[in-house]
Amino acid sequence: MASDVSDASGFPADLPGLPVTNYQIAIGTTYIGVIAILCAISTLLVAARVFFRWGSTAGVAVDDYFLVVAAILGVIEMSMMISIVEPVIVSRPQFVPFETLNRTAPRTIIAQATSSWSVALTKTSIAFLLIRLQQVQAWAICLYVIIGVQILAAVFVTILHTTRCLPTEAIWNPTIQDSWCWSPEAFKVAMTHASTLAVFTDVVFALIPLTFVRHIRSSPLHRVVIVGLMGLGLLASGASIVKTIMIFRLDQDGDASGHGLEIGLWASIEAQVGIIATCIPCLRAPFLRLLDRLGLRRSHQGGDLAWSIQEVPMSRVGYANSTKSANHAVSGGAVAPSEVWPGVDPNEGFQVARTGRTSTDQTPVDKSIATTTKLDTLESQLSVDKYTSS
Repeated sequence: MASDVSDASGFPADLPGLPVTNYQIAIGTTYIGVIAILCAISTLLVAARVFFRWGSTAGVAVDDYFLVVAAILGVIEMSMMISIVEPVIVSRPQFVPFETLNRTAPRTIIAQATSSWSVALTKTSIAFLLIRLQQVQAWAICLYVIIGVQILAAVFVTILHTTRCLPTEAIWNPTIQDSWCWSPEAFKVAMTHASTLAVFTDVVFALIPLTFVRHIRSSPLHRVVIVGLMGLGLLASGASIVKTIMIFRLDQDGDASGHGLEIGLWASIEAQVGIIATCIPCLRAPFLRLLDRLGLRRSHQGGDLAWSIQEVPMSRVGYANSTKSANHAVSGGAVAPSEVWPGVDPNEGFQVARTGRTSTDQTPVDKSIATTTKLDTLESQLSVDKYTSS
């Protein structure tokens, strides 16, 4: 079985320790620099998302909780990997003794597992957000299926890494005898399937908004912006594709540890970029409002509007117990509900509905509004900006 172990580690069994190469040091240095920055950005964005959601009419929802857990797992993964590579980068030894690896290398298993779960929970967060916005039941069922598949994929990857060699120490210690390891080909195929699934779900999530964004009562440019923001997850797909390419180089050049570290680098990039891309759509409006307050962006305050916001009682369109949304129209401040809907209790729940003009028309709302009102809650659920650009 020694040959199996040697295949898994990439080094002969008579070495005093794991050789440290310049390639490993370069990748380790890159990991610390890149992932530390991305992790800081993603953590700040998640905190900002939860802060603004907490004070919004939509409130903190299940997708926010999943994203918070994903961000925590991302921090754990980064901490584990840095604790492994930082001492090697600082001291630059020729070999890392196997006794030392037996204490530190298991952290790589934890890091790999947390990375896969961070990605899975980030995608679960996106799926739950789309379920809230989705009106077609078939698409909602599809999203629930994707959630289940993501969880199963995370379980599979965790099992794959923890059982790559039995005992686990045989992954990095070729001196262990009577061990069993996955063949390099089987490991590559399994990881490639997992990465392909990740790319597929990113593409699906990027396309699903096209099924409902056309119903949003807004300008074509505004719809394109929404689709673009919700399609940022495709950036994580790029990292997943690169990671897949690196997997096929795992046992090349006699430096499996270096290539494994590079795979970990791209896996971390995939997780952190996914979190960042998930937060950005929910922070667009707060960012634009900040620019307004700083005087760096001009919003429409006159009557020449591309579209306006009108308060519509939800009981008139089949949504009785709705959450009260923003109480003002873009044109000139607050509009009392009684001015739009005489005889309606001002304390009744209201929902933002977008129209093509500023109006106090008292004509009853057509039932067709009911099919798009839920989509108009993007104002609060995605924090879509109320103002049109000049």
